[in-house]
Amino acid sequence: MRKIHKKIIKHILAKPAPKRIPRTDERAKDVDCNVLYIRTKDESWSMLINSCNEMRLKGKKWEKGNTQDHTSIAFEELDDPNVYLDIIHFYEIYDFRYTSLRSYFLNVIVPINRLKIFLHKFGLFISNRKQLVRSERMYILQLILEKSLDNSNYKAHAVQLMTELHTQAWVYHPDKDRQIAYNKLLLKSLEGTGDLEAVTSGYKITGKALETLSKFELEVKQHKQSLTQARAITFLTLVLVVVGCVQAYIASGNS
Repeated sequence: MRKIHKKIIKHILAKPAPKRIPRTDERAKDVDCNVLYIRTKDESWSMLINSCNEMRLKGKKWEKGNTQDHTSIAFEELDDPNVYLDIIHFYEIYDFRYTSLRSYFLNVIVPINRLKIFLHKFGLFISNRKQLVRSERMYILQLILEKSLDNSNYKAHAVQLMTELHTQAWVYHPDKDRQIAYNKLLLKSLEGTGDLEAVTSGYKITGKALETLSKFELEVKQHKQSLTQARAITFLTLVLVVVGCVQAYIASGNS
């Protein structure tokens, strides 16, 4: 096995994960640790690595229903095509998973994953400076309809709508509780009109929603037509005013 590979493994093992890893609150800010498993593609055995020397990897092994708390394997066994690495890097609130030393090196030691985290936090900073946009009733109803067409068992609920409307970024938004409360009221309102029905752990769309959406689409179409007509009338009126002014100017010149 190459020396560089051994050095990367030693780097991984130099930051062992504690038994309990904080994933929330202020404690997660100090998290920077790794878990290293060796697994087999045929699932014949797996091993949690906790230390190594120049020749062997040491740890806990599971094989054919048996557990060996203290065992070791030679580095050369990692060259077996049936064997692969399962590396989990816990950094702050983020979990990164890699299946090769190369990907771990590029993402952690280089480190690309910290750049990803920075971009993610920057995106959250930008999104948190904006208020969460409260979608209108018909947009929500249309969204529920589309989800229900894809999955007949789909159920809408306030928290799930947050992810579907705002992606996972809503979790860190300071206005999230107000928006969830708004979603609850909105779903309750759609139940009151008969477009949704309350079921266990959520709401399901009803046949009436199709009628409601059809009427809404017709109203939108009529509204757009009215706007187009209004713009045309305004334009024609402006043209007539301009023509009238020109005619009046010509008439005053001739007189």
